Amino acid sequence: MTDQNHHDASGAPVQATELILPITVPAVDTEPARHDMAPSGSSRTLVYALVSVALGLAVGGAVATMAMRPAGRTGAHDLGQMLFSPAGVKGHLVLNWDKKLDYKLAVEPSDPARAGEFAQVIAAPPRPLSVAIELKDADGYALCMKTIAVKYDPAHAAPSGPQSGAPASQPAPAELEKRQEQEAERERGKDLFQSQAGEDGQIQSISAAGEIPCSNQDYASAVAWSFAPDFPSVDEQTALLQHHASETETATAAAPAEAKGTPVTAAHRKAKKKAADQPGTFAIEGDDELVGIDSSRGIAKTTTSVTFLLSAAMAKDAAARWQDLPASIHYKCDMNYACTLTHRGAVVLTAQLRR
Repeated sequence: MTDQNHHDASGAPVQATELILPITVPAVDTEPARHDMAPSGSSRTLVYALVSVALGLAVGGAVATMAMRPAGRTGAHDLGQMLFSPAGVKGHLVLNWDKKLDYKLAVEPSDPARAGEFAQVIAAPPRPLSVAIELKDADGYALCMKTIAVKYDPAHAAPSGPQSGAPASQPAPAELEKRQEQEAERERGKDLFQSQAGEDGQIQSISAAGEIPCSNQDYASAVAWSFAPDFPSVDEQTALLQHHASETETATAAAPAEAKGTPVTAAHRKAKKKAADQPGTFAIEGDDELVGIDSSRGIAKTTTSVTFLLSAAMAKDAAARWQDLPASIHYKCDMNYACTLTHRGAVVLTAQLRR
């Protein structure tokens, strides 16, 4: 501070002294900062906001996930028709959910002009046949599947490879019994097709109904289906029908019904002549009453002298199903005496007319 001259009251000079004031420097805290202090009001607000956002995102994601899953479905759902050109057939599938998924499947020839070929394949399959169906979602992924079997009787099977022209050969009794046991095992636990005949007695279509092992969630996702019958090709079906017609003609020429003692009326002869012009139709027809089934001998007995022979597997199945006898039946037989027995319009048995 610079000297300055001051005077007192008498005018004498007074020496000024320098005034030094102490300066206080605040102490510097060298300890690390502490973070355990309680947050301020604004900090707490920010934390609450972040937690709320996180919870909102979690809940929103869960809701979105549930919304993207298809809702359950109840009631019937018609999936429409499906063609399978290699075998010349078409199928129609209808589903229904009532605590479980039930189905109804109908199969028939895609071209009515090929009804004879279809009827021949179903009446006398050359091998065990089946139809596989799959339910699919919008992306084409398989959700559920089901396989339905076509009844097969080794004793009345059409010969394999008929296009070769080789005559049909009946297997030895031991081999036939083995095949029948194998077929009974194949059909065990499976849904089986039932045949529907038209007014002319010829098989027009087959149908099956049952349950598909499928959850309701998968049922709700099903928008399409696939159809894979293990049937002979169209060409093979044509060859089978031609082979059957040739065998029928040969049997008629070599062993006429009159020579074998089978009761044949003038009406029967007329029907047989018509059948010769239209292979696959029926030559003998009548009404009777089924009164008993001898499963050990493979015989279906009627109230008249008409008797039908059944395969071992067919006889066991018929004896188990036909407990309420007598029952009225209508039978139609071709010129090989292969017969179809119907009860109330539904096909119940395929058998051989005993000659």
